[in-house]
Amino acid sequence: MTAREDSPSDEDASNSSSATNRAPRINWVALRLDETPRIALWLLVLVIIVKVSLTAFFNYTVFSVPPNQTPVFGPIMRATGGLVTSQLLVGLFQLGVIIGGLVWLVGGLHPVHVGLDRDDLREGIIVTGVLWVVVQLVGVVVSGITGPVTFSPLWQAIGSRGMLSNLLAEVFGTAPMEETIYRGLFLTQGYLLARRLIDDRRASLGLAVVGSQLLFALVHIPARLVAGTQLGLPLWQDLLITFVLGSIFALVYLRTGNLFVAMGVHVLSNDPTSLFLTQPIARVVVGLCVLILLLGWPRLHRLRMMPNEDANTPTQ
Repeated sequence: MTAREDSPSDEDASNSSSATNRAPRINWVALRLDETPRIALWLLVLVIIVKVSLTAFFNYTVFSVPPNQTPVFGPIMRATGGLVTSQLLVGLFQLGVIIGGLVWLVGGLHPVHVGLDRDDLREGIIVTGVLWVVVQLVGVVVSGITGPVTFSPLWQAIGSRGMLSNLLAEVFGTAPMEETIYRGLFLTQGYLLARRLIDDRRASLGLAVVGSQLLFALVHIPARLVAGTQLGLPLWQDLLITFVLGSIFALVYLRTGNLFVAMGVHVLSNDPTSLFLTQPIARVVVGLCVLILLLGWPRLHRLRMMPNEDANTPTQ
């Protein structure tokens, strides 16, 4: 039994590649899903079990008590003055165990095949930075129209140090962990699994998006219960919002082909760090920016690539 499925022979790979090129493509998807290697089904199931177990464990042992009182992470938080939080450390731990350990070392699937391509990092940082600047500019305009420009109440409540610790947890912990696992791994492997059963690429992709993001929502149940969300309608409403957000992140990844862009959108959705807007309004602005990004990505991407293309064009 192997963790990664055997590669086809050169002849089979050539025939498969030709068949893939001849097959109808999903025009709006930039991600090359059919070129992603498959991992064994048993390993994919094991990854899901480990992820669910770790999420429940950390929520009921770490996040259910005051952060600085946890026996493992508390000393680290106190030593760093609260900049390094349990949320950051838990995210890094899960990323290392699941992606670094199970997927890469056991499954033989390189991080590039779950979206962690360093060639995409620069573009992801630029797009995220532009989105953040737009949120701030909108904040200045809105604040100027409604009255004197003042800092967001959240900044005033927890201060710059608190905002920085939240941002570090999102940028290096939660967003990379969740995007890599749910979009980089579960979405792509779910698509490849669906392709075994369904010939239609669009149907396979739709099934993969729904399945992976449904899992994304359901795994959040322990966190919601620990946070005090009531069982019944309030919990299901919260899970529905989580499912919708996960689906949006999946669309960003599929549309741009860049997991770091999806991470940036994830960070800004969870923690907009708006200097002038309240969190709910800032999230609405981020949502509008993401809509524009999804609709205009091909043109924006071509504009970014144009200088490189011109530089590579030989002179007459």
